[in-house]
Amino acid sequence: MNSKLIKKTAHHILILFTGLTLRTTPASAQSITFNGTGYTLISMPAASDLGTADFTWTCWIKTTDMGAFKSIVGSYSGSSNKFFFGVNGGKFIAAIGNLTSGNSTTTVADGNWHFVAATRLSGNLKVYVDGTMEDSVTNAGNVNSGLGLAFGKYEGSGYHYVGTVDMMSFWDTAHTATQIVEDMNRCSFSGTEPGLIGGFEFNEGSGDSTKDVTNTYTAYFMDGLDTTAAWGPGYVNSSLTAVTNNSPTLTADASGYSYQWVDCNSGFAAISGETSQSFTATANGSYAVVVTQSGCSDTSACESVINIGMEEFVASSIQVYPNPSDGNFTVELGRINSEVQVTVTTFEGKVVRNEQKTNVSVLNMNLMNEPAGVYMLTIITDKTSKAMRLIVK
Repeated sequence: MNSKLIKKTAHHILILFTGLTLRTTPASAQSITFNGTGYTLISMPAASDLGTADFTWTCWIKTTDMGAFKSIVGSYSGSSNKFFFGVNGGKFIAAIGNLTSGNSTTTVADGNWHFVAATRLSGNLKVYVDGTMEDSVTNAGNVNSGLGLAFGKYEGSGYHYVGTVDMMSFWDTAHTATQIVEDMNRCSFSGTEPGLIGGFEFNEGSGDSTKDVTNTYTAYFMDGLDTTAAWGPGYVNSSLTAVTNNSPTLTADASGYSYQWVDCNSGFAAISGETSQSFTATANGSYAVVVTQSGCSDTSACESVINIGMEEFVASSIQVYPNPSDGNFTVELGRINSEVQVTVTTFEGKVVRNEQKTNVSVLNMNLMNEPAGVYMLTIITDKTSKAMRLIVK
């Protein structure tokens, strides 16, 4: 691979990309996808040379690779001087030295996003998947390889990872189970979190570098990386962005958050005053909702509303004849309706006839036993309603 000279100082980190396949899709949050040959090499002693100290590592991943020992991040300079966080046979694995590894029970290589984490406190190594602790083992192995860290590869050995990573973080403290859930729900790093060694959001979206949010390090792309296809969409919490479409009313499925409905046909412009969980459109169009949770915002897919004005059309197709009548009259609905209710009342409000029918398009009504006069006829169907005067001679 070709290389280029990069100026380094004590405040820079070198990340070497070789043969890495990255993809571009418009998104507010970005990620990196490894193709099985590419990786990043990082000079980050604060993370790679922790020795036997406590630590936490977290990352969002998405993969379908069921192969053996696929390294998300790792380093190797000998069988007893190594560490490896990755996927093995579809399960998440955290291994340090030749000691017992921590292994998930959940299969993470299912093509869905999963949050994986490894922590060590006083020699006790734990692994988490999607906020749940799934294994706990004794492991006081030495995290001190003397080599750089690699993303997407077991540096010094191989075992390339095939899949996507997002929101990777390194900490010099062991997070509790509660903190792991907080890490999972995090949508960004401020760079000032206590104990954070480095956090990578991969959110630049363009260019030939990515930075650690602590501003301690800047990561430069090297020759061989196609920066025109450098970025892909990151993790989005789809449970926050599901919408139920009962046109013309749209409802965000997630409750207890902040909402802003937007007009997809107007450049996702915010709709003034529409900040409730439900939104009723007044015009046909395409609409979405921005759901905000603890400062994290995700936008739903656009939902179409196309039936505004339809009720008026359906109501206009309802015909009543003859009117005036001798008490026998026909209600023609214009279409088969699954549910129909027809009510006839006097102008004083007395109900003289109330009929409910299913799957009908025509009703024949009889008011022969009622005195001549003017009545109110109300028709309610599964699609519309109509009220009108009915004259009996």
